[in-house]
Amino acid sequence: MIIASIDKHPVLRKGLGIFLKKQFENATILESRCFESFQNLNPHSKPDLIIMGLEENSVFFDINIIKYVKETMPKTAFIIYDGEARYDMAVSCLVAGANGYLVKNEELEQLVKCIETAIKGQRYVSGELIDILLNQCYEELNQNTPLASLSRGEYQVAKFLSQGMEVDQIAKLRNYKISTINKQKLNIFRKLNISHTLELRNIVFA
Repeated sequence: MIIASIDKHPVLRKGLGIFLKKQFENATILESRCFESFQNLNPHSKPDLIIMGLEENSVFFDINIIKYVKETMPKTAFIIYDGEARYDMAVSCLVAGANGYLVKNEELEQLVKCIETAIKGQRYVSGELIDILLNQCYEELNQNTPLASLSRGEYQVAKFLSQGMEVDQIAKLRNYKISTINKQKLNIFRKLNISHTLELRNIVFA
């Protein structure tokens, strides 16, 4: 297995590389400071997994990198390893095609579980992290907006829908039945008096 470890900080890259070699003995670790550097150093490499580290004070990440990898290397799993839990960053990366989203202070067992899930082509976000992200999302709600009529769960689903996620994706991410998410979606549309996701997106991002 070939794993690309991309992080600005060499110490973090090296530490992650040592850990990965212990967990996956036959793995080849390719370290780079950024995606462009990785491409220059390994122009013909198509790794099985890319783990990209973000800094906690970074305000921008080009999600087109994830889209590019998914288009040119469809069998390559992609995990974002963030410096802090950030709702907008997590959702943007997952919608773009990332297989996993973790923060760097999570237990190492979560990283192993995330990797094992991602290389199977599935998505992974720890339950604890989902709770943190959804609480962040709810706290952003301005009580003077139409969204104030939604319950916390409905508001969370509304945010995911407005990001372009499908009902089955939300159900899998939140570990709920599809029927439960469909019911919440119907309640959202009824409370907001709308009939289309585009209308919901306009309200959420107003």
